[in-house]
Amino acid sequence: MRALLDTDGLTGAVDAVRLAVIVLASRTPSETGEVEIRTGELARWLGMSASYVASDVLPALRASGVVSVDTAEGEYGQDNGLKCQVLPLWAAQDTR
Repeated sequence: MRALLDTDGLTGAVDAVRLAVIVLASRTPSETGEVEIRTGELARWLGMSASYVASDVLPALRASGVVSVDTAEGEYGQDNGLKCQVLPLWAAQDTR
């Protein structure tokens, strides 16, 4: 986990973003390397509101280059369903 947190894209990132990377890494199945999770569920794991995760954490994850995030939009255009891949974790498996 320390090597993951020391990734260049997380330098200067707020703790919520760093925690999100750890949560996503821990929930990633080794077979696919992708975790499917709802924004509300990720927020629950982080102990934060879904709106904070959608408006602050997800954009920072995308900008970091550490996590690939594909979304399914909810009825109001918000990020609802997420398909995330922690890229350094996947690269370390050398199965790409």
